[in-house]
Amino acid sequence: MTEKNAVTLQALLRLALPLNTTIAAGDPETAITWAITIRAATDLPEIYGGEMAIIAVDMLQSVRKQASPAKVVEQLAHAKVAAIAIVGNVSQTTIAVAQELGVALLLLPEDAAFTGIERAVNKAILNQSAQLAERAIEIQRKLTRLAAENRDLNSLLQ
Repeated sequence: MTEKNAVTLQALLRLALPLNTTIAAGDPETAITWAITIRAATDLPEIYGGEMAIIAVDMLQSVRKQASPAKVVEQLAHAKVAAIAIVGNVSQTTIAVAQELGVALLLLPEDAAFTGIERAVNKAILNQSAQLAERAIEIQRKLTRLAAENRDLNSLLQ
């Protein structure tokens, strides 16, 4: 996904993320290009930059005892994710690491369903992209019609 196909965290809080999700670190205007769920602390999916990674603290601890949330935040930040959404208790150290590395950190409610969140975020991104494409086509048609009617420049700009 490109920057053009992105939605801000603020918009995702309104449209896609569960109620009671909070931003613990980062800018609400951070652009998110896609959502991915991290299912194991050892294997990261392909990351292109700009994604929101969704993870659970208890999953990290059950897979690898050394995989602290702070270490995973650091690893994901270096992989160029734009935001990390975490379910579970997050320490001040983890929040500080996210702030230091410039990655947004969202705290999800304990009952958050990963698959539903990933699907809702990606749907919001795709719907926005489709709406923008539809609007661009609409404007192009109007300009083409006005140009075909030999309208003056002022008519084209309205």
